[in-house]
Amino acid sequence: MAAVALYSWGANGHGQLGLGHNRENEANRPTRIGLTVDPQELSQITGGGSHSIILTSKIQLINETMINLRYCMLHVTDDGNIFGCGNNSKQQLGFSDVNDILYFTQLNFNIKIRRVACGWEHTLAVTDNGELYAWGANNFNQLGINSNRKQVEIPVKVEIEFKVNAIAAGIRHSLATTENGRIFSWGDNRKGQLGRQDDSKLPREIHNPQQRFIKDVVCGAYHSAAVDDSGDVTLWGSNNYGQLGLHPLDKPVISTPMLLERGVFNGEGVSVLRSGWTHFIALMNEGSVYSWGRNDYGQLGRSSEKKFDFIPNKIDGLHSPFLVYSGSEHNIAILNKQEECTDVIITWGWNEHGICGNGSEENVMRPTRLKTDDGKFRVSNCGCGSGQNFIVIS
Repeated sequence: MAAVALYSWGANGHGQLGLGHNRENEANRPTRIGLTVDPQELSQITGGGSHSIILTSKIQLINETMINLRYCMLHVTDDGNIFGCGNNSKQQLGFSDVNDILYFTQLNFNIKIRRVACGWEHTLAVTDNGELYAWGANNFNQLGINSNRKQVEIPVKVEIEFKVNAIAAGIRHSLATTENGRIFSWGDNRKGQLGRQDDSKLPREIHNPQQRFIKDVVCGAYHSAAVDDSGDVTLWGSNNYGQLGLHPLDKPVISTPMLLERGVFNGEGVSVLRSGWTHFIALMNEGSVYSWGRNDYGQLGRSSEKKFDFIPNKIDGLHSPFLVYSGSEHNIAILNKQEECTDVIITWGWNEHGICGNGSEENVMRPTRLKTDDGKFRVSNCGCGSGQNFIVIS
């Protein structure tokens, strides 16, 4: 089995990087975590406002000590085991003890999980048979369960009449797609992010005016989006920075799902859609990368000096990344440089606490290659939370 190294960097004031401490600005470059995995078995790294998840089938824990900490991180294996660390104040890790945890610690759930999504303080999980579970904060009904409890420790099944394929979580709202391409939403709806008018706290289907088969969903802070099987994008919710493709003065909120015309992408279809809190990154089928929305931290990665840009435009010099992810206000992409026989790590956007991994705190306005000491390497996976980043290097 090929041994690989897991690295993290960025915001760490509450130990959300899993490095065994909660000191800021000591991980402003990729820093190795005491954990090894097989890159062929790692399938997901993701995160929410303060917790992150890794899905893999093999894991070696170097240290399982529990120490006082805050923000949380989860690690899930394909045989149903979950490892988490960080903030458990709302029981978003699934422990009864609300104290924080520094190192990855196994969670004893009796469900086999294949996919996880993190909100600010809640967690969603899809099982191998398409059932949906949720736990953590529920003060805005973001768990989608028939309960008035403000937080839930043990994963509770979320009742949706069809098998669930994809899930997404915003700050306080949640989305799911089903095996037949439908979209369900629940949670906070004050900015229209649920895409429906009723006030039910349980999952309800969103009307899909184009009757498209929805293959994926993403959430921003207070907005939502869906990608259908033809590569078109539908958006709804808050438009305060033009992230829905219209000027915010014209449409500050769009509560009904709206199809984004493919013409804004020069006729290209979207392959992968990522969302920060108030911006979007779209990888097109042909390899180009578009961005739109908020830009005051450089999160759009292009020459525009505007605080926001509601018109999707290409990011120059960034083509055909095989991995791309967005944090709250920053982004990470991985490209293969065949001429150099190596992969490269590209970051841009908000850089407080060294989120972009370049050793400084100055915002990175354009996609910039990280300097590494590893020589030639391959990246098997990566992902990020709001301000924390993770990458697996072999």
